[in-house]
Amino acid sequence: MTEEKSTESVKEKATDLVKSVWLAGLGAYGKTLDSAQGQIDTLAGKVKDVESKTGKNFTEFFDNLIVKGKSLEESSQGKFSEAKEKASVNYEEMMSQLKSGVKNMGSLPLVKLGKSASSDQLKDISTKLDEILEQVSTTAKPKAKRTASAKKVSEPAE
Repeated sequence: MTEEKSTESVKEKATDLVKSVWLAGLGAYGKTLDSAQGQIDTLAGKVKDVESKTGKNFTEFFDNLIVKGKSLEESSQGKFSEAKEKASVNYEEMMSQLKSGVKNMGSLPLVKLGKSASSDQLKDISTKLDEILEQVSTTAKPKAKRTASAKKVSEPAE
């Protein structure tokens, strides 16, 4: 029988504890609600004071601001969409130009040929350059040598 009483006692204590926690949460909610309602009432009173001093309806002013904000948002989203579309088109154009540029680079002889082929090509160019330099040097030599009769006349005879 004592076990039964102790079990019931534990259940009662647990139930009381759960109920106390629930009531404390409910009390906190109520206190927060009262505080918020007080602040809303205070703010509403201040709005009415401002409206009476300025002669303007604050809620109407606020509603006008909302309408203006919506129109600005729509306008900016339209402009943003246009800019996004232009950027996308520009990106596509740049990528196609880049791809065609890379393809055109493949038509260059040094890029088309492998490393060994380009060194062979450089050797060929070097050989041709040597031939040209040799031709230039042979045409630059004087054609006739100086003869004895072409000695200076002003030399004194001995």
